[in-house]
Amino acid sequence: MVHRRAVSRVTLCLVLFILPCPLLAQRGGAELHATLQDWAEFSWLQILDRNGGTGGRFSDLGILRRFDQDIDAEYQLDLLASRFTRAEDYRWYGIDNGFRWRAGSITKRDLATYSEFKTTVAVGAHWRMRVRFNREENPQADRSFLRVAFTRRWESGVFGVIAGSLDPLKPGSDIGIGVGWRDAEVPRREVKLDVTVLDWVSDLIHLRLGAADQSQIDSTIEYRTQPIAFRVGGSTPLGKSFRVEGYAAVMRPSAVLWYRERNENDGLRQDERFGFVGGLIEGVVTRDFSAGIFATHIRARTERSALPQGSSVLEYNLIEKTTELGLFALARVANPWDVELWLSRNWRPETRTHRDPAETDVDYLDRAWTGQLLLIRAPASGFTADVSLLMDRRTVVRGDGQVPSAGSLGQHNRRARIDLGWRFGDQMMFLIGFGMDLDPGEPAGGFGGARGRFTVSW
Repeated sequence: MVHRRAVSRVTLCLVLFILPCPLLAQRGGAELHATLQDWAEFSWLQILDRNGGTGGRFSDLGILRRFDQDIDAEYQLDLLASRFTRAEDYRWYGIDNGFRWRAGSITKRDLATYSEFKTTVAVGAHWRMRVRFNREENPQADRSFLRVAFTRRWESGVFGVIAGSLDPLKPGSDIGIGVGWRDAEVPRREVKLDVTVLDWVSDLIHLRLGAADQSQIDSTIEYRTQPIAFRVGGSTPLGKSFRVEGYAAVMRPSAVLWYRERNENDGLRQDERFGFVGGLIEGVVTRDFSAGIFATHIRARTERSALPQGSSVLEYNLIEKTTELGLFALARVANPWDVELWLSRNWRPETRTHRDPAETDVDYLDRAWTGQLLLIRAPASGFTADVSLLMDRRTVVRGDGQVPSAGSLGQHNRRARIDLGWRFGDQMMFLIGFGMDLDPGEPAGGFGGARGRFTVSW
């Protein structure tokens, strides 16, 4: 009975939402497409800015930091509910200048917040400077990361890039070079390859400048094998009916020492590997309808061992992996109404083997069906809103309770969401809203948290 009452309230919200549908603004003319670029950028930041992850550079939570004591069974649904739509992501990665922000409740007190700023300016006749800033605050990260890139373009479409990041913790700064090609006549037809030296000034600061000689610094970081990452990505239409995207990155095996002050025997050695790959195939049936499939995989490996006097170091071999397979569809059903549907199957295994037999090893796997059905009122300008039904049906296959979490992660969660806002042409939009949990056992119309998002471009 409780569940039926919740569904009835959602149905009422849908009716009240659709009734005012007389055309308040002209139809937005943008084509409907999805993209994996947001996933690829987020995955790249996991290795590019390890200092900004929870626990810092040498966190016991690993490189991906998927599990934490503050993460509960509804966390994945909370993140999904606050996301930009697939079409909004696609438009964002097609502009040079903008700022966007999104946030959603993850506890009664806390928000998970994400913001991105980017701008591109001409520097002379052939060069352009691009600035990007990412701010992220949630149980997985507390990140403030600035990147600057200089690009030289030629008439053939070929371009070269010199890029660097400026980490608030200076040894975590990176530098890289890249080359690519972009078709001047066909939108989104491009390919790019870059090479990045991670933490490139770390040894200079810690070893040559003797950072540990300062009273504020009590440790030294020394790379035995410098981390170097290679990344490739691109997208292209295939005729008039298909388009494809692909992204991949790999960090060569690296080794780093952390030791107390200048005592090279008191501390730990950490060997690291990292990589990801993802692809999307989209069929463009008409300007107002597209559908496709996607697949992503990310993997990180950390091997930690103690130096001769590092008796308190926890030694382990940690492997983290996340794999996702899914499908999606985007349609403009009536002026100015759009529908987005996507469904995915994902797996999250984690193994942690300790050298000390007294420590408990971890052999964990959860898998889930995750999806969203979203009805969007998306005029070119004026009143905008969306209503959605979301689900995260997650089962812990093995190792329940072996990874850090706020309770068991193996639960089936469903939620309805409604957001209301306004669009100011192509320059700005904002929405705020709330959700209602639809899980059995929840109070009728159980509050599912508040959220908001906005984008401004120029």
